[in-house]
Amino acid sequence: DPDDDGDMILDHLDEFPRDISEWSDNDLDGIGDNADDDDDNDYWKDTAELACGTDPISSSSFPPDYDLDGICDAVDNDDDNDGTVDESDEFPFNSAEWIDTDSDGIGNNADLDDDADMLSDLMELQIGTDPLNKDTDGDGFYDPIDDLPLDPTEWSDIDGDGVGDNSDAFPSIARYNTVGQLLLEVVIGVILISIVSLIVILRSRNRN
Repeated sequence: DPDDDGDMILDHLDEFPRDISEWSDNDLDGIGDNADDDDDNDYWKDTAELACGTDPISSSSFPPDYDLDGICDAVDNDDDNDGTVDESDEFPFNSAEWIDTDSDGIGNNADLDDDADMLSDLMELQIGTDPLNKDTDGDGFYDPIDDLPLDPTEWSDIDGDGVGDNSDAFPSIARYNTVGQLLLEVVIGVILISIVSLIVILRSRNRN
């Protein structure tokens, strides 16, 4: 009988001449290709190779797997295994980076100025502004040129007294912020002048 197992493969071409379910063994591991889930013995299952687009019967053809997690890059939704899925990861093949707020090509973890406002992240944390937002208070003036970057109603403080020009009655005089402060100082001055004048008058009378 030229085909002992009746599998339509002649015995001299059949690597399993007495097994109707097998006839070839691509990787010569003693397991027929029909039962073998890795026909080329490249440690990638045949089903995975088909899904990844590589040849399941060629040991030199195997899928790329950047993070070595056993899932090929073609079907892996997190190629660098950083916990951020590729579709949301601006650096899908860099496990140390996943976002670039200012789109300068440098990931936030390595970037010293994440929002590119010319203020370092460290400095922004120290002054209380948002290192991921150029305009922390949303008043239209970027943090580095905003004298009061945490007050959405103020952005300029000409006299540097800590009170914004919009609410400062005397924006160019650091001593006064309100009319009341000026009047109070005037009243105190008048009282002091009156007291001094009275003392002078009394002393003059005593001498006479």
